[in-house]
Amino acid sequence: MIEDIIRYKLSKPQSEIFASSSRFRVAACGRRFGKSYLSVFELLQAATIPKSQCWYVTSSYRAAKQIIWELLKEILLPTGFVSKVNESELLMRLNNGSRIQLKGTDNSDSLRGVGLDFLVIDEAAFVDERVWKEVLRPTLSDTGGSALFISSPSGRDWFYKLWLLGSDPEFPDWESWQFTTLEGGNVPQTEIDAARKDLDERTFSQEYEAKFTDYFGVIYYAFDPDLSASNYTADMSKPFYLGIDMNIDPMSCVIAQKNRSTIRSLEELHIVDEIVLYSSNTDELAQEIKNRYPIQMCTLFPDPAAIQRKTPAGGKTDLSILQSNGFRVRMHHRHPLVRDRINSVNGMLKNSEGIRRLYVNRRCRHLRESLQRQTYKEGSSIPDKSRGYDHLCLAGDTLVKTNQGWMPISECEEQGFVKDIRDRWVPYNNAQMTSPLTMVVELTFSNGLKVTCTPDHQFLTVHGFFAAEELRDGERMCKLLPFYKPPPKSRRIEVRNDIDDLLGEIGPQTQIGLTSCYLVEKKVLIKRQEVYCLHVPRMHHFQIGAPGKELISSNCDALGYMVEYLYPVTYGKPVTRKRVGGL
Repeated sequence: MIEDIIRYKLSKPQSEIFASSSRFRVAACGRRFGKSYLSVFELLQAATIPKSQCWYVTSSYRAAKQIIWELLKEILLPTGFVSKVNESELLMRLNNGSRIQLKGTDNSDSLRGVGLDFLVIDEAAFVDERVWKEVLRPTLSDTGGSALFISSPSGRDWFYKLWLLGSDPEFPDWESWQFTTLEGGNVPQTEIDAARKDLDERTFSQEYEAKFTDYFGVIYYAFDPDLSASNYTADMSKPFYLGIDMNIDPMSCVIAQKNRSTIRSLEELHIVDEIVLYSSNTDELAQEIKNRYPIQMCTLFPDPAAIQRKTPAGGKTDLSILQSNGFRVRMHHRHPLVRDRINSVNGMLKNSEGIRRLYVNRRCRHLRESLQRQTYKEGSSIPDKSRGYDHLCLAGDTLVKTNQGWMPISECEEQGFVKDIRDRWVPYNNAQMTSPLTMVVELTFSNGLKVTCTPDHQFLTVHGFFAAEELRDGERMCKLLPFYKPPPKSRRIEVRNDIDDLLGEIGPQTQIGLTSCYLVEKKVLIKRQEVYCLHVPRMHHFQIGAPGKELISSNCDALGYMVEYLYPVTYGKPVTRKRVGGL
């Protein structure tokens, strides 16, 4: 009877996966395919066998509850098969003695020591491979249990390797599928066509066609030195759009105008000029813009740091300086995901239909060079910041808490483990010198700790992450937060932004309780120094300082900020949450 109900409700592609008798099934599906919906019926089917232990697992406990708990109750409770519901444990007991429970891999140790009859790993591409191999796989051994891995692709990672097993004759227990968003039947063709116009070819292929797109080579691969070149002449009577990256060395700005194509009648964006100022400040940038273009025709799109970053003199924020100079300013209140900024730019440079809507004037040498040369770190989807096209670094003698003990960042091995804000070990890679000679500042804290870094290097305060140049005397630095739970990868929220949100929700008294030390003095050093950095995937922060004097250090693109604001990439409605209770 239950099987009849399930088959009636499932779409044809979902039914194909559901009907398979293979022990291990791997389904790569486009967005909004109905992965969670299918997972519910898979759990229900497995639980029809008396006294079965069935788990739904995803990247975090919180994500599991948000994604599937309400849907699970909506579908199962009316059947009359549920005898008891435990909200705190996300557990359902069935009349036949079976149990269905939701779990998160953010606390992997809690997943050990059980025997499972059936397991669903939802958004598997965003779950740590080691959790499957070291923790979850053994739970199926003594019971002979089965598993369903279902996810949208995220590059050629471990989920991709599992997916390949389904077509390998040497692994008869494995079976794989690949279904697009359209095949899922939940998203109309018109919406998919609209997404195709917004997204570049690679992103569309991965998100909507469920193809395993590898990240390698040049980031802005859609930029063509000739086809993306523009001879468009700036029109002083039309509006100007200026994207600004609030760096110190250099501070950069790109100037654009919109124009409607005479061929396709589509709106195009033409980069007509650039401003690159070394060892400068916001006042000088504002003056340079006014020297070139009429204020009343300019709309500025700075990065979100402009809301909080302050000048050494006068204590004004970059935002207030731009506004006091008479400029109209438009901006996000927090940093858009790096991936979304890249997708916005690539989608404008050339979308999946081959249409170009973003052009760059040949005289913009610095921008054209960046578009042609900035690359991904090998084997990852992280932009390589070591080639001079990005920033954020520490002096070589800065101590980092690694798995080999506290050691200078200049002596760290290329890859290893560091401690994060939760005081947990997380992997890092690409530890290296990022500049042989650059301007630095020295920070002195109340506990005697001194740190030398570039002015734009960010540290965690009780108000969130701020660049060194933004820190004021008396600024309270945040201590470790062992209770913090990062958002699941499927939420596509940067951990740094998530921590900013969390700290932004607390009151003054709680902030005082989170204080580890405060800033006593900040000064610019005359002598330029070598600087180093390392990359922490996913978490993008790590502990520095000294034993008992730990600080949280963060691991910033002008064109991306403007294009993402004007032509944002959207993947559906955001999920909101309140998380102050954990404090």
